[in-house]
Amino acid sequence: ADEGVSVIDFTKATVYDGTENVGYPAEDFKHAWLTSNGALYYQEDFTSGDFIGVKEHVEDLAANFNAGTEWTYYHRSDSTAGAILTASDTQLNDLYVTERTSTVDGGISNTLYVASDLGLSVVNEKLNDQTNGSVKYYTKDYISEELIGDIRGMWPLDADNSSADLEDISVKVNTLTATNISAADVVSGVRDSATDFDGSTEYLSCTDASCGGTTKLDVGGSIWSFGVWIKTTSMDSDLTVIDKAGNISNSRGYSMRVGNLSAGKVRIYTFGMSDTSMDSSSTINDGNWHYVVAVLNSSTKTLYIDGIQDVQETGLTGSVADVADEFSIGRYDFSGCSGCFSGSIDEPFVTAEALTATQIQQMYVAGKEALNNKYRVKLASDTVNQLAGSINVVKGVAASDQYIFTGTNTTGADDGILSRTLLRGDVTDRTYDESTTDPVIVDNDINSIAVSRDGAYIVVGTDDQGITIIQNGSTANRLRSGSKVQGPSKRPSN
Repeated sequence: ADEGVSVIDFTKATVYDGTENVGYPAEDFKHAWLTSNGALYYQEDFTSGDFIGVKEHVEDLAANFNAGTEWTYYHRSDSTAGAILTASDTQLNDLYVTERTSTVDGGISNTLYVASDLGLSVVNEKLNDQTNGSVKYYTKDYISEELIGDIRGMWPLDADNSSADLEDISVKVNTLTATNISAADVVSGVRDSATDFDGSTEYLSCTDASCGGTTKLDVGGSIWSFGVWIKTTSMDSDLTVIDKAGNISNSRGYSMRVGNLSAGKVRIYTFGMSDTSMDSSSTINDGNWHYVVAVLNSSTKTLYIDGIQDVQETGLTGSVADVADEFSIGRYDFSGCSGCFSGSIDEPFVTAEALTATQIQQMYVAGKEALNNKYRVKLASDTVNQLAGSINVVKGVAASDQYIFTGTNTTGADDGILSRTLLRGDVTDRTYDESTTDPVIVDNDINSIAVSRDGAYIVVGTDDQGITIIQNGSTANRLRSGSKVQGPSKRPSN
């Protein structure tokens, strides 16, 4: 509505009204969701861009939406955490909420599914701490790692390694520059594709002028986490994975390298701390994908390999400085390709958060499931780690305890596609459109999606041909389209 949101309490015979913010008369309210405990989520079409607002207690609504407790989730260019996958002028199209399912705080808070013209954003809230929630992005090009808290950089390294594919999908937009890397270096990754490095000439980087500073990729303190998926068989030493330190003789910044102590072992440098280096007890040069995460938490430094704590140092003093060196992946900034990495790298990330052991375990399991599910679903095709369709206009979204159902429309008319994506595996294991044999989506664009509480039925609303009801996992044809029942008469039970 143009004026606000009304919530009707039939038991109390009461209407709670929330109107547009004072001083902003051009707002529209397009989608709303009310939870069982009275929290109201709503999409507001704001002058400078759509956003999702939250009222924790609907009874607090007064004459306008300035009253009551409110959180907001904005587009990526105007947010620090939990940012919606959209630019300031991009349309939000749908909103879905599941209760007590947040991966950030152990299922205390809620999960938001926000559809936009640029893809799907899944926001996991953190109780009483909006800025330290997480967000995960789903597009036709990639499904991202979970981005937690004050994320400073996350690079999917997908597709053909063109400039668009070296983008940082975090709010910081620290785009990398490729040196001697081309489409020939694309290999199968954990989710979608990864980048292979030759150990002599190839690396990715971003200048300090573009990516440096304590608001971006410099620590300037002692709270920090950085991690990556790695696959190598190299026996060489000083293989640089992630670096903002340059030549280690200068004793500055942070770095992750392989083979410094002995072949295949990981070394973490945190210059400025009382103990600058720490080596893993495990080796990772066995030709398999390994998830390596370093966490700096004040006086403690911890290294995790494949979701498990490998080594830890405590009682440290000092802090890691803001340094002038380039940020690099696959080398350190000293002279050409110094310490060049040999092997494959996928999904490097940096965050100004001390990630917990539970969060790292969840991130590892999600990536491992995505990797394993490639082989289970479509014979290792990287295209399963993305949404179906040729553009990112997501018009409808719904979720069950196992799947996300996403409706996208392509450039032509009447060509909606429904993607069924594993919630804990990052794989689109089934699609439905006009070309599928059974079930099919009627020949029309998708406008909305709903799912029954038990996940057994999906209801797809189209722009011209009514609704289609699909029995999840069934090969039976659609149950209902338009005004005619075309199959079994059973309806969704809830």
